[in-house]
Amino acid sequence: MRCLIVYIVDLFDFHGSFLYSIPQIIGDNPVLIVANKIDLFPKDVKFSRVQHWVKRECRNRGLHDIAVGQVHIVSCKTGFGVGEVLRRARQSAVDRGCDIYVVGAANAGKSTFINHLLKVGGGGGLSDMPPFMSHNNTTSLLAK
Repeated sequence: MRCLIVYIVDLFDFHGSFLYSIPQIIGDNPVLIVANKIDLFPKDVKFSRVQHWVKRECRNRGLHDIAVGQVHIVSCKTGFGVGEVLRRARQSAVDRGCDIYVVGAANAGKSTFINHLLKVGGGGGLSDMPPFMSHNNTTSLLAK
């Protein structure tokens, strides 16, 4: 079954947070790259330069089919850019009739991302989720 992958990487520690097995994990599924922690960068940083750098680094590590439009610069802490990722992910999942999976290394910002999405969507945070519900089920619910 095909799915949409939302792959979160830490901009402040990109190489340390990059999952080198991600090309095998993703397979032929579509992916949105979410480059998190832009709030730790200087205020005058040019987002287009960061997007192009992330795209180049992803290609160097085996993600060859990444377009600049698939790279989203966000701050999961402040919520900057998360709404656009949610909009794009929802639309893509609806168009494809598929689930959304959020993946990334430890401390890349997955839980903060999902917590922000739940708050935007009117729900509580991860601590309010029933114990049987996984992150994957939660993101599937957000896509509907």
